[in-house]
Amino acid sequence: MPLSNVILSFSNSVILPIGVTIGNKEVGIVFLAIVGVLLIFRITNKIKEEGWKSILENSSSNEIPIENVLHAYIYLGAYMIKADRKASKDKVVYMSKYLREQFHGGVVDFIGTMNDAFNSPLPLERLIDLLNTALKKHERDQVIYFLAGICLVDGLFDKKEVDLLKNISFGLGLSKKEFDSIKAIYKQKEQRSRYQSSSSRPKSVSAKKSILNTAHEVLGVSEHASMDEVKKAYRSLVKKHHPDIFATDSIEQQNIAEERFLEIQKSYEMIEKYK
Repeated sequence: MPLSNVILSFSNSVILPIGVTIGNKEVGIVFLAIVGVLLIFRITNKIKEEGWKSILENSSSNEIPIENVLHAYIYLGAYMIKADRKASKDKVVYMSKYLREQFHGGVVDFIGTMNDAFNSPLPLERLIDLLNTALKKHERDQVIYFLAGICLVDGLFDKKEVDLLKNISFGLGLSKKEFDSIKAIYKQKEQRSRYQSSSSRPKSVSAKKSILNTAHEVLGVSEHASMDEVKKAYRSLVKKHHPDIFATDSIEQQNIAEERFLEIQKSYEMIEKYK
């Protein structure tokens, strides 16, 4: 392509990259149209932000619609996908399946909301504020389970994903110990899935060590902890996360509690076997 067709001329006309010449009047119209579109985009996003702000300022946790909680889940999921775009299509499929299974009472336009989340994301702090207002402490744990699941769709925790997940986790009031335990639960599930889906088993010393370390992380103890310390941590977690405690909560929360309880048991059994 000739260089003259790439350079913009600001004399009496503009030379477009495709070699078409238009006058200054047309350029002005095109410029105003672009400015108009950008302005509408900015105003729409501002209205959306103010709408969420109004919901937070004028609602108690019982008044925030489940649809708004679902929107926050989707927006946070989009943040996670943008942190690591590997297997992004599979991550979107995971999000859709998870939300359908866990939130039977809410109805949202998933594709439309995903597009909004990617193209005009709301501030992370606003999303965290909404979830802190709408959800109880143990329900906020569920958000981190959801986001951790997105991270591991491609089988790995990317550093950017972990940093973002940690930021959201601390914003939702989780401690570092709680965050590390949730992350380890998903890591443990991924390790188990890897060996169950193949004929291979963790035969090497390093592979067994890795699995054992993950089990210790789930229980929140050091890999050098004694068996008495492991038992103490296990009993404490069992008492805290036993499914019976969540019997009056939503089905979604009961499922999460049961999943975590089973992983805690598996971790203890793994340590007991190899310690």
